[in-house]
Amino acid sequence: MSILSVENLSLKIGSESILNNISFKLGQGRILAITGESGSGKSMTALSIIQLQPKYAKLKGKIFFKDQDITEKDEFELCKIRGAKIGMIFQEPMTALNPVKTVGDQISETIVLHSEKNKKSADTETLNILERVGLSPATEVIKRYPHELSGGQRQRVVIGIAIALKPSIVIADEPTTALDVTTQAQILALLKRLVKEDNISLILITHDLAVVSDMADEIAIMQNGIIVEIDETQNLFRNMKHPYTRSLFAASGHSVDLPSAKRSADLLLTIQNVTCRYRLARTKIFSKSDYFTAVSNVSFDIKNGERVGLVGESGCGKSTLTRAILGLEPIYEGAINVEDQDISKATLNTRKNIQVVFQDPYGSFNPRHKVSTLIKEPFYLIKDALEVKSIESKIDNVLEDVGLSSADKNKYIHEFSGGQRQRIAIARALIIKPKLVIFDEAVSALDVTVRAQILDLIAQLAEEYGLSYLFISHDLAVIRSITDRCLVMKDGKIIEEGLTKKVLEQPQNAYTKTLIEAAPKLPSFQMEL
Repeated sequence: MSILSVENLSLKIGSESILNNISFKLGQGRILAITGESGSGKSMTALSIIQLQPKYAKLKGKIFFKDQDITEKDEFELCKIRGAKIGMIFQEPMTALNPVKTVGDQISETIVLHSEKNKKSADTETLNILERVGLSPATEVIKRYPHELSGGQRQRVVIGIAIALKPSIVIADEPTTALDVTTQAQILALLKRLVKEDNISLILITHDLAVVSDMADEIAIMQNGIIVEIDETQNLFRNMKHPYTRSLFAASGHSVDLPSAKRSADLLLTIQNVTCRYRLARTKIFSKSDYFTAVSNVSFDIKNGERVGLVGESGCGKSTLTRAILGLEPIYEGAINVEDQDISKATLNTRKNIQVVFQDPYGSFNPRHKVSTLIKEPFYLIKDALEVKSIESKIDNVLEDVGLSSADKNKYIHEFSGGQRQRIAIARALIIKPKLVIFDEAVSALDVTVRAQILDLIAQLAEEYGLSYLFISHDLAVIRSITDRCLVMKDGKIIEEGLTKKVLEQPQNAYTKTLIEAAPKLPSFQMEL
């Protein structure tokens, strides 16, 4: 029996059609995955189910929850359904949680608002919820603020809020996108366990097709606001009928055709016994300062033409090491040399040889500036470079190199999609022709087809520009496809390194094996494409 039935749902914002006549049913205790590229309408479908679509949007169709049409409910009645009967898990827990309230207060507040329980009994129930979602000791976690928790812990809190009122349905919108593989595996296992224990129906929205194959009973594929295909998971994998479904799954297992590396014996980057540490806040006035070691005695090098991957969980020290290489983080011990120059004493001319592409291109750009201004920022590292008349032609050329047009230089960053913004970020990194580019989780926020395009672009440009790169990622599939050599980092230390294929196929360290086992994989029964 269906607990939720969506019938001929359409949604328009102005003249733009966002959802177009979509229909599906959700059974009790079942998991339905909705997948597709960014902008396909997945999240808007979720918001429409709980009637949180934009106020100026025009909605048509029926949404039946337990045989009651939600679209005909007023706001007072909807408030009784949201949270209490249909829970929601949002993609970014840090923005979903209130930063000035403890996580315990936020869960208990949900219970008090939607029930007749007082604060004391709600706090007792909150402790039970925290234990259920794997946050122990609950008596300590209940007092903490969101910023005091890791990304995975914050996501567990959001799940706790979603299940606090024992809803019949939970909608999880990209719940593991920003998480590393082991934390992702833990969160997915938690959701699966809660579905089984509480007989909850789950709508899982994701662009990660490997997650879909392992979690869902049924899959709906969305493209341009339309469900182009829907079927039982195994049936869909074995018999993909729609061309878009085939292309989506092909992109998920995409392998970059890496040209043979043109490595030389010349060392470009040398990291010798580097340690970075932070001073912790004192617990007592006259107590000695304690330190947290983020990077511990790390050593490796990158030669000209090398393509190196750095993989590890969140908090392992990858970002601190990246900042140290860029000269943005003080080094407690050891040395980092770029072409035999100490990075802490390097001239601007040396620093220009290292550029970086960040995970979130929108956050790394000034939204008030046009693309042309953003791309030429690195020229400030070169004396008198901004006086060169050829800069405009260089901007045109680099935009064309990354698959954009010269006309795009006159636009603002908000006018581009996520994939296009990342192309602009790559263009900015390449315009002064550096020798080393650091890609810091550069494709983790992109859907599978755009990710495949960006990885192909990086491989192509590395060949054309003669680049070395350090590719930082928690996605082992990406590391496998884009690097020749990889380093595995844990607790601030490099615990394994070697040729990428050998490390990922014949891991020697137990932690590396754990990472590989935790990574979601496409099913073996997938049809040939």
